[in-house]
Amino acid sequence: MSKKSRTHRLRTLLMLTCICLVFASCSKPMDHPKTYNASGSFHDQVVLTEKDGTVWVPVKQAVQSLGFQLHETRNRTLIGYTDPMYEVQTDNLEATSLGSPVTLSQAPVRLKGRLYMSTNALSELLQTKMYWNKNQRKMIIGNLQDKGPINSHIKTQSVHGIRPLSNGGTNPEAVVNYARNYLGTPYDFGAQPYAQSKKFDCSSFTQHVFINFGVSLPRLARDQGNMGTPVTKSNMATGDLVFFRVPGRFNDASIPGHVGIYMGNGKIIHTWGDPGVQISNITSGHWAENLLFIRRVL
Repeated sequence: MSKKSRTHRLRTLLMLTCICLVFASCSKPMDHPKTYNASGSFHDQVVLTEKDGTVWVPVKQAVQSLGFQLHETRNRTLIGYTDPMYEVQTDNLEATSLGSPVTLSQAPVRLKGRLYMSTNALSELLQTKMYWNKNQRKMIIGNLQDKGPINSHIKTQSVHGIRPLSNGGTNPEAVVNYARNYLGTPYDFGAQPYAQSKKFDCSSFTQHVFINFGVSLPRLARDQGNMGTPVTKSNMATGDLVFFRVPGRFNDASIPGHVGIYMGNGKIIHTWGDPGVQISNITSGHWAENLLFIRRVL
């Protein structure tokens, strides 16, 4: 079936069909960190079912039920926790999942301004099992998967682009002081480069800070977790990158979903929600409970 005819058929279904959709997952994300459990429901959405049994679901409600954020432009959609982890394009089979290219079985389509994906394609994107329980009128979404664990035991990888300073190395205090200049800068999921947007998400912030000192980091927190050398919590030092898990979301709890810069004295500077770039305590509370590992890139 051509893209044009499939889109026309789905538009017709959208006009004729209104099925209650229940996502077996959490409620929509809050403006502060929260632990997400695979329980609860998400109601009053439209599921489209073709004659061949293919089920199409609204992407925004599906990913929000998993505790993720979504950023949409005209044809491009970014999905993730505090930075983009998945990317799809309308009417395009090619997508990105956790930093790797994937080819979807069906291309996403936009109907009346809403992005829809088939359960098969969304399963391929999120690397999890998803199916429509017709009898219970419920969409079942499994825990998210990853292609390979990331943790403090991974092998040291090279850090590209380091420019030595006059004293033979980068001063970690200078990195933290530079990061402080951006306190209060707004947080924006999937933020474009700071020069363009004047905003950050968690990994674009660390990327922006470290490139000023000649350290080139990847765009995503998950990939930044591969850089440098592992550091134990007892040996962490100013300027280290501190990574945090997405609580309750992935089968493998070693997948980082957030990153900040250690300032010393149990504090990190990072960006999340309101007021954007901020300083948080990692000796107690949410950030202490979900601290995953530390990497040294200086």
